[in-house]
Amino acid sequence: MKKTQSAFFEGIKKVLNEILNNEKIMVLATSFNDKPWATPVIYAWDGKNKFYFLSRNKTRHAENISKNPNASASIFLRELRPLRGIQMEGKIKILKGKENLRGLKIYMKKFPRVKERLPFLKEIIEKRKEFNFFEFEIERVYLLSEEHFGWGKREDITNLLKNES
Repeated sequence: MKKTQSAFFEGIKKVLNEILNNEKIMVLATSFNDKPWATPVIYAWDGKNKFYFLSRNKTRHAENISKNPNASASIFLRELRPLRGIQMEGKIKILKGKENLRGLKIYMKKFPRVKERLPFLKEIIEKRKEFNFFEFEIERVYLLSEEHFGWGKREDITNLLKNES
């Protein structure tokens, strides 16, 4: 029984890592004054419980985050079968000044070609202050995995992700 349970959790971890490491876009949902907003962002995962994305400071989602750090996000595969995806909720911090280096470091691991754009990134972040990295710290994670839970059913895997950290 224990071996079967272990294999089951290993399968879930594999799906989780497959999605988070292979996908590039998450749909981020923010809100302010009871007005929700969703937008796709290109993310990099730190392998634990934080996601980083770069965004212009004047976007609606950035302005929402500056007033309300609570957010949710979804990452899903393009294929319909097997049905797989991740839904998350947590808080977002706007990285300032040298904190942006933390986001950049994680970003460069996932997107090595970013190095080619370093002079431009430095200018828009440090000099023009048009963009910042954002750090999305996850508080809850749900996995939708048809092969593990059945069609359309999701499970809270927050503890599994935290145990990986």
